Amino acid sequence: KDGRILVVGMHNRMVEGKLVTDPDQPPRTIQVAESADGGRSFRMIGRIPLDRVKPHWSLAEPTFYESADGTLTALIRYERGRNGQTHPNEIYPRYMLRSESHDGGKTWTPADYTNIDGFPPHVIRLSDGRLLCSYASRTIGRCGIYAVLSCDDGKTWDTEHELCLMRSENRDMGYPSTAQNADGTLLTVYYAYPQKGKPAALMGTKWRITP
Repeated sequence: KDGRILVVGMHNRMVEGKLVTDPDQPPRTIQVAESADGGRSFRMIGRIPLDRVKPHWSLAEPTFYESADGTLTALIRYERGRNGQTHPNEIYPRYMLRSESHDGGKTWTPADYTNIDGFPPHVIRLSDGRLLCSYASRTIGRCGIYAVLSCDDGKTWDTEHELCLMRSENRDMGYPSTAQNADGTLLTVYYAYPQKGKPAALMGTKWRITP
């Protein structure tokens, strides 16, 4: 709201063009850059601490949102991996990480676990003030597109009432993005395979939150 452009993004630790795979260090860090000139130039201003997460797990695809009081909250994709790679046949939760900044993105709280099993996050503020986070789950047995609500600006998420928008037999799907229409309905768009053997396609679910 102060007019800056802020980017929260993944930074690879590279040595001679290769991703660092030290088991005691995260292969990627999450850093923050700002532009005060409309995007013509950027400068690094902060980094999200990763002290509370396992260093050999994979981090990627962060997003963030701003609250009315100026608090910035980042959500980060986080999953088990080895050498920066994931293992599609293993069954394990992929809980998003969360971090806050109270000084415009310069300093952040250590990234900590949420109770959202899925990735990557896409967050919008609904017309009633609540936050909605949509995401995909690629955990075997629950593959699909999901959404959860928060009534406290993302400090907690109501995963007990997780909303399933689409179930899939194929793990290769996801990346949802949600928008709210003027009539209050929601449209969530993602990629998926409509039928076995068919090519991937952009698909959408139009839905409404009922009291």
